[in-house]
Amino acid sequence: MDAVRALLLAALVPPLACGGGGGGGGGDEAPPDARAPDIFDRGAMVAHLAEAVFLATYESFSARAAELVPAVDSYCAALGGDAEAEAIARAAAQDGWRAAMLEWQAAEVMLVGPAAMDDRALRDVIYSWPVISTCAVDREVLDHYRDPAAYDIGERLSNRRGLPALERVLFAADLEHTCPAGGPPDGWDELADAERLAARCGYAQAAAADLATQAAAVATGWRADGGDYVGELARAGESGSSLASAQQAANLISDAMFYLDTETKDMKLAEPAGIADNSCGAVEEPCPDELESRASGQSKENVIRNLEAFRMIYLGDRPPDSGGLGFDDFLLGVGASDVAEDMGGRIDAAIAATADIPGTLEEALVADREAVVNAHAQVRAVTDALKSQFLTVLGLEIPDGAAGDND
Repeated sequence: MDAVRALLLAALVPPLACGGGGGGGGGDEAPPDARAPDIFDRGAMVAHLAEAVFLATYESFSARAAELVPAVDSYCAALGGDAEAEAIARAAAQDGWRAAMLEWQAAEVMLVGPAAMDDRALRDVIYSWPVISTCAVDREVLDHYRDPAAYDIGERLSNRRGLPALERVLFAADLEHTCPAGGPPDGWDELADAERLAARCGYAQAAAADLATQAAAVATGWRADGGDYVGELARAGESGSSLASAQQAANLISDAMFYLDTETKDMKLAEPAGIADNSCGAVEEPCPDELESRASGQSKENVIRNLEAFRMIYLGDRPPDSGGLGFDDFLLGVGASDVAEDMGGRIDAAIAATADIPGTLEEALVADREAVVNAHAQVRAVTDALKSQFLTVLGLEIPDGAAGDND
């Protein structure tokens, strides 16, 4: 803990009297196992996380999504010209997608507020995974190509929009569709290669513009001059907030952190590695069909970013900033320094183990599955602690979707 955080924490959690806060006499007024009074300022922690971590993450994602629009436009403008210039422009658009995706992967661990409202409606039009369909996107590409002026992507289902759809059209290894033999997009096979590229790029432009719009809507929902969800969290327990207490707000945030358990650990690592049931029916065998970002080869980086976002919430820091109040300070504030240190060590170990997976996650499933299994074990060590001493010590409740998960 740096000096700034130490001073702030000291102000929020002043030294306690030896008698446990009982008022005149010695400690025999309280049971021998009674804990010291809990006076940690949950409201200050929640307010800091809302402003410096959550809002900052959604603002950063909105900026990356906005930057993707001109990158895709430049790629489309380069089609049919110099081959090298076209390749450079496509790589730049792909890099723009990667940057936006990584910021959204951080936001995935922070799904409270605007993106989570209305059964996660805004979240799903930005990132519908695991409900995705490359065939559905292939059909949308052709619909847009036939009549771009009449095409409205806002009327399309969520699995035909957002980051997954853009991954399909920007990273596709060939120009073939992915629909079953009995139901190909009507007319796709008759298009020349140049027309197929133009069709995909035109759809990418529509999808990128839509993504930027939805990203801005989420960020606006958080900002004080917009929907002010940052204020909703900061004012928890006060008049005008829907949250009854700062403890409830803290519980809402800890619920979001369980993404690391149900999605990152189970769906992004255990299922592709054959550790858990998967669509391949494979046990102790790789199932690459379960990979999150297979076309772009970014599945491993997504997991790392989920872990980094979890650490941001835990430490109260979004790099390069540091020194903010997080759940580690909450643990320290209630006298659980051993739990705080253990949890921090587990998070760092999980990040290191995932980063140590050689190559892409898909390559490692074949060449070094044990590295993936080890990363899964290290992530599980974090979520095991999350579901046990972390919740218990802080008096938080486990979310309903994770209550029956013993993996």
